[in-house]
Amino acid sequence: MARGITMKLLLASIFCATAVCLAAPGAGSATEAPRRPILLQQCEGLAPQQAIAACDTLLTLNRFDEPRQRSMVLVWRGKAYQAIGAYPQALSNFEQAITSDQTNAEAYVARALWREDSGAFRFANLTLQYDDLETAIRHDPDHVIALLEYAFVLDYEWASEPGDDYLPRARRLAPEHPWLYFTLARLEAMDDESEYDASLSRALIDEAVSRAPENHLIRLDRGSGRRYKGDAEGALIDYDAVLALRPWNFAAHQGRAEALTDLRRYEEAIDAYSNALLWRDDPASLSGRCFLRLRPGEDVALALWDCERAAQRDPENVQTLGTLALALLLSGDPEKAQIIASRAIALNQSSARAWYIRSLIYRMLGKDNWAADDIRAAVRLEQDIQAQMADIESWVLSAPAR
Repeated sequence: MARGITMKLLLASIFCATAVCLAAPGAGSATEAPRRPILLQQCEGLAPQQAIAACDTLLTLNRFDEPRQRSMVLVWRGKAYQAIGAYPQALSNFEQAITSDQTNAEAYVARALWREDSGAFRFANLTLQYDDLETAIRHDPDHVIALLEYAFVLDYEWASEPGDDYLPRARRLAPEHPWLYFTLARLEAMDDESEYDASLSRALIDEAVSRAPENHLIRLDRGSGRRYKGDAEGALIDYDAVLALRPWNFAAHQGRAEALTDLRRYEEAIDAYSNALLWRDDPASLSGRCFLRLRPGEDVALALWDCERAAQRDPENVQTLGTLALALLLSGDPEKAQIIASRAIALNQSSARAWYIRSLIYRMLGKDNWAADDIRAAVRLEQDIQAQMADIESWVLSAPAR
């Protein structure tokens, strides 16, 4: 009996010892809500590295009264690793937690959110996210985060009405939970244009941020939404807030670079892409940095190196191929540039940017009739494409002959 009490106190002392925790009172399972404030007081001020050390000690001692205790220690250690950007170690711990107790809903939710935070999450394929959340709800029907994320995934992937029990149930269990406002904002943003209420969406995400200002996932989402709506300055505020909490967060560095590009603060954007690449050798960051290095006065050889690496990693990305074609053109190889631009068009004939880039290449090759045909094709797809490509065109036309 004494050993069990000691074990529970020790477990309490490391609960939520990570910035990844969503743990405002009421986070996770509603059935745990009454205990959460006490547990949070027990672990207040414990840094992720200290949490990892504490969990290591518990796992080495291996004096657990039941599988759930060992599973939860692995979840907490995984969240602590995630809080310092050690994503592979975090995933390993979440999977060990599931192996230790296959009924532990917290472990499945942790792995589902890991997919989003680590960048392994992709909207094009939510199957793994769906499976984890469905399993979590089966084992804990009152897990608020699982219910909300599941409602979001259902609505996005299968166009299911979120009113199919999950969202209302979460609202009943935790009507003031920040993740509820976050989910409502994302669902509103996915409405058809005729039904979309921009002011409501902004109010919901702002409320979520005000309730959980240190939740980096909510901040990232608001930053992305602001940039998409043309508020690059507002997006920078959110990305900077995320980086103040998590300097290793790749998505924040990438988003910051894109927002700075929108603002034409190109030197800062190059630095931001370089910072993103410190954490992940990502083709989008390489392509973005390549594009900015095509400006007059920049080193085109460095640009070409970035673009070639990006194309090797993502050979069917039309945006990357278009930028690579420009780099080849400015490097003095218009014939190869034409081949790459044609490949981009073959992959996506609806890409106005790809058609316009090939028109520039044809102009440099003296094939004016072909260039005119490509411009017409680009304008048919996007009427303002010439305005969008004005900077690129000036870079190409002002480049020294090679």
